[in-house]
Amino acid sequence: MFRKIQLQVLVISIFGIHLSIQQQISGCDTRPADVIFLLDSSGSVGGNFNTEKQFIVNFTQAVHIGPSKVQVGVVRYAFNAATEISLNDYSSEGPLRQAINNIPYIPGGTNTDSALRYIFYNGFTFQEGDRSSVPNFLVVITDGFSYNVDATIKEANRIHQHMTVYAIGVGNSIDINELSHIATNRNHMFTVPDYNALHTLQTELHPIACNGMQTTTPPTVQTDSCSSSPCVHGRCFHDPSSYVCLCQTGYNGKNCDKDVCSSAPCQNGGKCYMNGADYVCVCNNGYFGKNCQTAPTQAPDSCSTAPCQNGGTCYTSAADYLCRCKNGYSGKNCQTVPTAQTGFCASHPCQNHGKCFENNQGFVCVCAAGYNGLTCSGNTISTTWIPIPAVG
Repeated sequence: MFRKIQLQVLVISIFGIHLSIQQQISGCDTRPADVIFLLDSSGSVGGNFNTEKQFIVNFTQAVHIGPSKVQVGVVRYAFNAATEISLNDYSSEGPLRQAINNIPYIPGGTNTDSALRYIFYNGFTFQEGDRSSVPNFLVVITDGFSYNVDATIKEANRIHQHMTVYAIGVGNSIDINELSHIATNRNHMFTVPDYNALHTLQTELHPIACNGMQTTTPPTVQTDSCSSSPCVHGRCFHDPSSYVCLCQTGYNGKNCDKDVCSSAPCQNGGKCYMNGADYVCVCNNGYFGKNCQTAPTQAPDSCSTAPCQNGGTCYTSAADYLCRCKNGYSGKNCQTVPTAQTGFCASHPCQNHGKCFENNQGFVCVCAAGYNGLTCSGNTISTTWIPIPAVG
């Protein structure tokens, strides 16, 4: 039987491979193993995607597939990762190989850190067919460096706690530093100058598959105590007496069912929002501080001293005040006495009790009854004497 421990995690930047693994590991007694291939679907793969899938098919031809033997799963990734084949989807070689060949090529970016994180939470799980008593192996296939090297290294370090990682890079676009961190150690990392040189790895893969190399002990994941999926926002690990949940960032509690806002840290009506492993409070009514615990500064009533003079009305305006003045008074506090009228009507041009109104051109007089003219100086009542003949 094929020794699954030896093939635990193989990160392969290969695509033009027609690799005869069967020749490499012929004669091996394979034992039960759960193997997931992380299939690179980035834009740089192109026509090599079918060769990538053929590499996986060749692997399945070299081992015994079955629920009590070797199980193979495939996760495709580019911008995002998605499970194409779960570990327990196929119990025989034929249907499994057909399913591998039918995986579509959906190009995108090389978001390796996201793919490794997806494997950690969704790869070797009870729901996906992982067997807790069987060692787990991840075969990551990539032909270049990731978008975020630091994040990729962080995710790789996390999965190293539960599986052994092998990394194989092909071509000149490989970041050796990143590749070495993806692999468990440099003894698990391989590089070749191009796809045509992949055949030189056959002698390297032979001891990995057959010689019982030291491996990381896989986690005891998802036995009976985990079968009910008790970890709401995390991954379940079997404990001899119960289970332990490894929570996602920002969640806590035995079942990872509480987030950082569950304790209602925001006071005085503030609203709590998750922010990674922390939280942010959006405060109300002027309160501030991490938990909205600090009361707003109370400004004194700016109108309490009655600053508006001469009958003016005071209105508060933020930390200041405004005076609404009356009877022509002006100034900040209505302290300025209105000045004498200086307009066109100031000289009282309208005579005989006429009323003066200013306009843009000057003034207009509205005359009293019996008077007319520009200044109401004309008298409309006739003063001519008309003789009346004597009545005889």
